[in-house]
Amino acid sequence: MEEKQERKPLRLFARLFLLLRWLALIVLSLACVAVFYVAVVMGEVPEQEQAEALEAATPMPPPPPLPGAARSLESVDLAQLQALFPAHLATLPAGQNFSLVSGRVEDARINGAGRICRVVTLTYSHPALQHEVVVRSAVPGAYIARYAQNGFTLHYGTLALGKLPAMELTVGSQRCYVAAYGEVVYAVEGPDAMAELVNVPGWVAMGP
Repeated sequence: MEEKQERKPLRLFARLFLLLRWLALIVLSLACVAVFYVAVVMGEVPEQEQAEALEAATPMPPPPPLPGAARSLESVDLAQLQALFPAHLATLPAGQNFSLVSGRVEDARINGAGRICRVVTLTYSHPALQHEVVVRSAVPGAYIARYAQNGFTLHYGTLALGKLPAMELTVGSQRCYVAAYGEVVYAVEGPDAMAELVNVPGWVAMGP
């Protein structure tokens, strides 16, 4: 009985990940319809939308090995961290008064996920927040099981991380926004006061 109860949060978050993927696919489908309309009616397809559609349809390569067969690497060089991650990293732009404090890439085993996850963690400070904000980019999607294990609960409602639909999770005074793109999980974690920064245009950047 206890084992079944422990599995319930994991099943909930597995369903959450599937929901996020479906939402992302819906957004992508709408974008493809718009691209088709532009191509057929106007005879022109924006290069950026072509690239996004191609990227979504391309299988993700495995993460490159970490230097020296290490399990983790500390760095604030975003180019170095990006080179060690098989998809675009999520970042908080300096133009929104965020300052990068530390960065870390690691191969982490998530209990219940059954796989090793490549995770890039970026830690930022902001003059309006007493506590730091953490941005994570992780593959594969099984990484989302981490939030169930750490006691996060789902709040029904949607917002956006970059162009992706996201869900809000909370535990105690901590708040987290999670989005999925294919097999990539993006998350922004921070204090409750972080909610005041949500949905400010450009508050999360993905890609170069």
